[in-house]
Amino acid sequence: MSREARCERVRRIFGAHAADLRAQLLRCSLTQLSNALAPLLVASPASQPPGSLNLSPNPSATPLAVLALALLVAFGLFGRQAWRLYRIVREGKPTSRFDELPSRVRAEAVVVVGQSKLLQRLGPGLMHAVIFWGFIVLFPTIVIAMIGAADPHATLPWLGAQGWYALLVDVFAVGVLAGVIAASAIRLVQRPKRFAGSHLGEANLILAWIGGIVISLLLWHSSQIVLGLNDYPREWAPVSNLISGALQGDWVAVLERVAVWTHVLLILGFLVYLPYSKHLHILVAAINVFFTRLVPNAVTDNVVWDCVTCGACVQECPVGIEHIDHIVDLRRNLVMVESRFPEEAGAMLRDVDRASNPWGKPQADRAAWADGLDVRVLQPGEAPPDVLFWVGCAPAFDERAKQGARSTAKLLKQAGVDFAILGPREACTGDPARRMGDEYTYQRLARQKSWCAMASCSPRRAAGRSRITTRATSRATTTCCRRRASWRRPQAKRSRCRVTGAARSAAAREARACGWRSAAAGPSTRSACAKRPRPAPTRWPSRARSAPSCSTTACATPARRCR
Repeated sequence: MSREARCERVRRIFGAHAADLRAQLLRCSLTQLSNALAPLLVASPASQPPGSLNLSPNPSATPLAVLALALLVAFGLFGRQAWRLYRIVREGKPTSRFDELPSRVRAEAVVVVGQSKLLQRLGPGLMHAVIFWGFIVLFPTIVIAMIGAADPHATLPWLGAQGWYALLVDVFAVGVLAGVIAASAIRLVQRPKRFAGSHLGEANLILAWIGGIVISLLLWHSSQIVLGLNDYPREWAPVSNLISGALQGDWVAVLERVAVWTHVLLILGFLVYLPYSKHLHILVAAINVFFTRLVPNAVTDNVVWDCVTCGACVQECPVGIEHIDHIVDLRRNLVMVESRFPEEAGAMLRDVDRASNPWGKPQADRAAWADGLDVRVLQPGEAPPDVLFWVGCAPAFDERAKQGARSTAKLLKQAGVDFAILGPREACTGDPARRMGDEYTYQRLARQKSWCAMASCSPRRAAGRSRITTRATSRATTTCCRRRASWRRPQAKRSRCRVTGAARSAAAREARACGWRSAAAGPSTRSACAKRPRPAPTRWPSRARSAPSCSTTACATPARRCR
């Protein structure tokens, strides 16, 4: 096709408003770009009724084929992942939640449409709500853009020619763009602590994607106004009309085609990306809210105690929400303030407090699991081994867990490792009490455990170190107990309400061995122990050879270390 023929075709497509387009294109340097976009330029009559969906009498099949192929690929990839996710959901326990339909519809209106939970934090909530509302208003423009990609003169019947809808599109497009800029500023400039551990790279990609969708929409509408392809009165689209004033020249026709196809492809790409990303909640949040468990505003006790604190929710949460910390805080309130907890929990807490293990068995039985294995039980005053095997309550008393402890001991002996256990001197770490919300009992036992471990490290071997192996698991962790000069002389420390460093590290070691992430000595711990009385500081005897019997409260002044 000659250059003159292409220019004549462009003039016929864009009608009387581009009558001089042929002469201008002959003088410009856009011949190659016109060649590349020629298949996407659909021949259509110069005039059609506003809001018509009728395509041209002799349209080119190329843009329709390209659009059909893009839709087929996008919906195919989206459907494949959606079907996979559906099958995963169907693996769960069946339940019926179609009851109380008025309440569920009200929840949709308030939580989803009204964004009530997000608006509790006004600034970020308003930003998120504007982006969400904007996508609802702009959703019909997706269909209008696909029609416009196939035929520049066609649009969605009725709605595409309404001035009030053009005004809404302009207002919410600018609102979404402002929300994207605000979200980028919060994440890249302000950087709140709540975003720590969040997928910042993926979030920035999504924000850039949304910005590209809105900008391409505004450019398409503006170029339509310049070329006279808008079916709505241009005065009803103030933003697009303002931008159109800066679009002058023969390249506007090419810009119109580039903008509409960019907008369509960005939309389809966004559809494909959603089910593979953390932003899947854009599509399923409404479904999740509709089928959520309807409970009163206050969280019931059963909901708090249903959690087993396994940490799976924290590990899998796409936005890094630390659910366990909040649940344990609720339990602390129920146990330590309200004194309200399940009957089974009461029996377990009493056994931990009385017998230093959840099973309520005597301390003399702690080494019974090692009968017949010739495992050394470390006694006060003896030289410490290379490895101190900290067994824990479950491997010491639970019949199934004992097999793990015995296997670990056999492996250590087979490898020729010099190790020993504390036996009856080993105390509970207090982790079961902490999971149930009894922070006071946990801190007392954790401090006692740290003293037991420290007393096992003889100051006579100052240049060496003794490793403490916690729990009888294949992923046993080791820590080093160093002898420092501070062990040989008293050190006064300022009295304050906190968990000692030794207790904190002991809790962290136990938590890692159990596969559970705890929040040792967090702010809630301080607030809980602030209510406890502070007894007088305790001065331990010099050159202590055995573990002291620690009975101080959670807020006791940290004891001076043994000389």
